[in-house]
Amino acid sequence: MDFFFAFLLLEVIIRIKTLRNVLMAIRNPFKELVLTMLLWIILVYFASIFLYSFFQSYLRFPNACQSLAICVATVFYEANKWDAGIGEYLNYVRVDVNNKNPLHPRFWYDQIFNLLVKVLLVEIVAGIIIDNFARLRTIETEMMYDMGNICTICGLKKDEIEKLSPSGWSFDDHINVDHNLFNYVHYIISLFKKDRVEYTGTESYIGEMVFEQKDITWFPSGK
Repeated sequence: MDFFFAFLLLEVIIRIKTLRNVLMAIRNPFKELVLTMLLWIILVYFASIFLYSFFQSYLRFPNACQSLAICVATVFYEANKWDAGIGEYLNYVRVDVNNKNPLHPRFWYDQIFNLLVKVLLVEIVAGIIIDNFARLRTIETEMMYDMGNICTICGLKKDEIEKLSPSGWSFDDHINVDHNLFNYVHYIISLFKKDRVEYTGTESYIGEMVFEQKDITWFPSGK
């Protein structure tokens, strides 16, 4: 049972935010990925029908397409093993040297399969994942910028605070002293622990907004 300890290596996903974003880039577009997989299954099914109906003579193993269901399973399994798709798994086309035909049906079958299944669908899946990863990275960058340049309590920007501050305090002084986030957190915790019958008028007003209305407009926004 010691091999279960290998799962502890997955802790790197928790510790490294970039890895979490990679997984989120797969989880967030789950619906799009599922629909793309459905399209992939449909295309492979169509390819299996053509293989079963017209190209069984090119099979390396005749038993690979005894029925349409077995043929579908063969295409699903073999098409992903070969770089050139199902065409590389099938036997090569034998053409008479004196009668070469570039419009051989196998040519179009192989090329259309590669274009739709091995190229377009793979690129679509990769595009969905990469686009979501880029969006998550943009959101994270914007969040880090806001944390370093915008006060969480009042919403004023760093340059506005330093410009309007009469005492010449810096942005760090403002978020650590004037609008320290943890002071508000401690205040909410104290309200939660305090008996409501002992609330003052201000505490009753803020307590109702925090615990019942889920409203934060009591923060000194813009001040």
